[in-house]
Amino acid sequence: MRKRLFLFTALLILALSIGVVTHQTQAANIASTIEPNAGGAELWVTPVWNDSATQINDNEIVVWDFGSSTGDDDNWVATTTTANTHLIAGVAYGNIPAKSAGAIVIRGVYPVEVTSSCNPGSYICSSTTAGSGSMCQSNNPRVGITTGGSATTGADCTVFVDPSEGN
Repeated sequence: MRKRLFLFTALLILALSIGVVTHQTQAANIASTIEPNAGGAELWVTPVWNDSATQINDNEIVVWDFGSSTGDDDNWVATTTTANTHLIAGVAYGNIPAKSAGAIVIRGVYPVEVTSSCNPGSYICSSTTAGSGSMCQSNNPRVGITTGGSATTGADCTVFVDPSEGN
C-alpha cells in the first residue's frame, strides 16, 4: 500500500511540475529585483509568435498582430508600415524567424532600428518603413525615449524601450 501511495504522490508531483513549467514559458521575464552588477542593462522580455512569411530582425519595432492571431495566447507580432501606431508591442530581441517563436523587449535599454537621426531624449515612434522607428512628438504613441546612439540616419539608436500612448 505504501508503495502505491508513494508512486501516486511521485506521479502527481511530476504532473504538477510539468504543468507549472509549461505555463512559465508563456510569462514575461520580469525581474523582481534589480541587480546593478549583473553585467548589462536589465531587460524585460516576453515570448511572441511571428506568423508572417518573413523574418523579424533583431532591433526591429513590432506591433501586436491581432488580425492573424487565433486567440491562442501566443502573443502574435509583426512589423508595420503605419507611422505612430497605437499597437506597439516592443522591439525584437534577436531574430524571430518566419512562422516561429521568439522574444521581444517590452522594457529596458536596447538598440532600436531607426530611419531618421536620433538624439538623446528624443521620442521614437513607429514609421512608414517596416520594423523601423523615427523621432516623433511626445503626444504620439511611442516605443520609448533615446538614451544615446547615432546621429546618422539609418543607424540603431539606444532606446529606453517602454511602449506607451504618449502624453
